Amino acid sequence: MLLITLILVCPCMGAAVVGEKCDGIRGTFEYFPVEGRTLSGSVYRRFRPVSSATCGQRCHFSPECASFNYCPRSRRCDLNNSTRASRELIQDEFCIYYDANKTTAFYSYIPGPGPTVMPHVVTTPVSCSYVTTPMTPYEYTYVLPHVNLGTNFRVNFSLRAPRNGNIALSSLPNDSGVFYEIIIGGYTNTKSAIRTCKACDAGQLQITTNGILSDAEDRLFWIEYNDGNVQVGTGGNSPSPMMSKNWYGGQRPSTVYVGVSTWQDASGHWFFLDFCE
Repeated sequence: MLLITLILVCPCMGAAVVGEKCDGIRGTFEYFPVEGRTLSGSVYRRFRPVSSATCGQRCHFSPECASFNYCPRSRRCDLNNSTRASRELIQDEFCIYYDANKTTAFYSYIPGPGPTVMPHVVTTPVSCSYVTTPMTPYEYTYVLPHVNLGTNFRVNFSLRAPRNGNIALSSLPNDSGVFYEIIIGGYTNTKSAIRTCKACDAGQLQITTNGILSDAEDRLFWIEYNDGNVQVGTGGNSPSPMMSKNWYGGQRPSTVYVGVSTWQDASGHWFFLDFCE
């Protein structure tokens, strides 16, 4: 039996630093595996290749996740929407089952076969935190500088802000290359939009999203980009986007950079969930 303690820390790349602490989300999680077993019939989301730390993190930040399977050889991560309390564990010599207790933010102990060993402690930055300060006119901070997103990717993140969470997709690591601007909670937190340039109305798609942001709560969002087409959704598992826009003409960018910003008197606390292993 191998107890793994995962300590999530913020690497502070591009983040605001308060004193000597990174102004972001961090936590400590413990989980006990049942080795050589997986849960049958409960997988609702699959990722690969990822680390065990990222797999546990994705379960923690996914409201639907009750447990997960991780297969080290293939680096496959299966998120389950139930536990072995209601489903049968099946034998799989290459995988490990973990049971998650989301009410305490700690993974619960599961008895299982095998010898008891000393805990193995892993300390790894698995998420990136950034803080954007009020700015008029606003400029973007380009995040995830170490990640090559390519032209097909999904970005999962949380945002805590009173209004006006702005995301830029740019062909350059600066504002001159912005080809999509995504506004979450604009117009005093009543509307969201996708437009085809920075701070303009060109090609704008706008929807009503009253109260979509909160200054007291980190809320989950995602962006999927596929060769010029973009979709934006809420929550960790929402299969349907709240808004989407197809490529509008001209040459598609060969590289995409992501920028974040807030406007006027709004500060934003951004937490990216995938790209800092």
